[in-house]
Amino acid sequence: MISPYQKLRLRRKVRKTQKHAESVSQRTVETFDKHVSRRWHNLLDVRRFVAGWLILALVLGLGVFVQRNDLNAYYKTRVPAPGGVFVEGVVGVPANFNPIFAQTAVDTSVSRLLFAGLMRYNQDNQLVGDLADRIDLDESGTVYTVQLKDDIYWHDGEPITSTDVVFTYESIQDPDVRSPLNRSWQGVTVQAVDDRRVTFALENRFTPFPHSLTNGIIPEHVLGELDSKELRTAEYNISPLVGSGPFRFSQAIIDELGSHIDMVRSDDYHRGNVMLNEFSVETFPDHEQMIEAYARGSITAAAGLRTFDQVNVEQMPSAQLVDLPLFNEVFLFYKTSDPKLQDSKVRRALTRATDHRALMQLLDSRFRVADGPLLKSHLGYIPEYTQKPYDVAAARALLDEAGWVIGEDGARHKDNTRLELQFVAESGGEYESLAKEIQRQWAEIGVELNLQLINPSDLRQSYIIPHNYEVLLLGVHTGVDPDVFVYWHSTQALVGGRNLSEYKSAVVDESLEAGRTRTDAAIRSAKYHTFQQQWQADAPATALYQPAFTYLTSESMKGFTPGEIVDPTDRFKDVHQWTVNTQVVDKQI
Repeated sequence: MISPYQKLRLRRKVRKTQKHAESVSQRTVETFDKHVSRRWHNLLDVRRFVAGWLILALVLGLGVFVQRNDLNAYYKTRVPAPGGVFVEGVVGVPANFNPIFAQTAVDTSVSRLLFAGLMRYNQDNQLVGDLADRIDLDESGTVYTVQLKDDIYWHDGEPITSTDVVFTYESIQDPDVRSPLNRSWQGVTVQAVDDRRVTFALENRFTPFPHSLTNGIIPEHVLGELDSKELRTAEYNISPLVGSGPFRFSQAIIDELGSHIDMVRSDDYHRGNVMLNEFSVETFPDHEQMIEAYARGSITAAAGLRTFDQVNVEQMPSAQLVDLPLFNEVFLFYKTSDPKLQDSKVRRALTRATDHRALMQLLDSRFRVADGPLLKSHLGYIPEYTQKPYDVAAARALLDEAGWVIGEDGARHKDNTRLELQFVAESGGEYESLAKEIQRQWAEIGVELNLQLINPSDLRQSYIIPHNYEVLLLGVHTGVDPDVFVYWHSTQALVGGRNLSEYKSAVVDESLEAGRTRTDAAIRSAKYHTFQQQWQADAPATALYQPAFTYLTSESMKGFTPGEIVDPTDRFKDVHQWTVNTQVVDKQI
């Protein structure tokens, strides 16, 4: 309890404090009035002096700010940093990520990120080891021994061994598995020597064989107990939790209108640390929706743009549009077995009537012009034996020599037969534009083309496989090795074969056979020189251009090195080094 006396003292103390505060406040007001308010007009007399000091202070402050920024720019730098999520858009629908089945753009992209192969292509497109440490060839030239690297593991921590390699290729060879790679692996015997070595025994010498070893390897300990017929429909194929690539499968949300496949980085990737935390593939039903998603910032990159898609993206901020030349080639294939196209003079005339410059203008001159059956980067390419350039007068003279003369109707005729050709091309996209331009060019020399633009879904089964055309506009995969046996050897000229010109030449056959069985580069080059010389003389096709894979990415993406690629999925050559994050660090001076 507080006594009355204490209460009285407390009240006095409070009153005293209040009076003191009032006194201080009063003195403060009087002081401000005396020294500031009553003297404010004096500032007018020293305004220039005050302004000078204020300006000086401002200049000094600005100088300090600028100097600090300059020093930061000199001593600091922004560099790529680990972490972040990369989202790539791809047109298509996911179906099967297993590398022995994957075929579509979506499936092969995801498969490449989840699985590693025995071999891979480096930035110079040289074949180097991936899971393999080295490849040895025996004296017979038919047995390849692959030595696996040490310390390579599946995503579940199990070691990758020769058992997995044998299981992968025996599954491909099994007809009940129905792998699209089956045809390429007939006649090869695969055996495990020990846990780290595998032999591939071929029936005959085949120098390009190591290029067949780039497909992903699948885990025997996960899939080995499945029946062959069950492998194609296994749940693993759409949710491969165990792989060996730079990323591990997380989840797949699949919808016909757009799917999302999420992957997270592998902490034990055999090629080094993976910089990105996550990599996602988002699918779209068409290119337009994919480009819209990029414009919204929903995806980091858009894969496989078409030529005319560029118009929509050139003005987008921070967009980088990169063309990656492919080891592919677009041709006009002439069905040499057709009576109107049997004479090489007619075929050479068609080549000379084709204006490559005009065709490339349609494609904004983005692609490299091709001039023969081999690309300029192929071993054995020789410019002396490339196809003859555009020359309308020469084309007309060749047709005249072949007996095809201009009639009153402006078309060419021979023995009451009109030089009218069935011309097949894919509808939509760049091929349709090219086909119409070629139709116009050849009309100038009196050759009439009945152009048939075919839906891509029908083109292969109804036209390409049965060779149902006289002239075909099509692109084919040549690969990094000059072995183009399947496109020009006479044994491949049957209906259903890939010799789409049905071309037959004993000289070419011998050259192609020798080229794929010799190991000496100089000898191989000489054989391909002979092949090109005969091909030029016979003109079974007209080479048009080397296409490219167009990749749209954000400027935030670092670590990606553009260049020529063997396959579209080779854009992922160094994906483990890609980044989207940055950080400021001290410069090394």
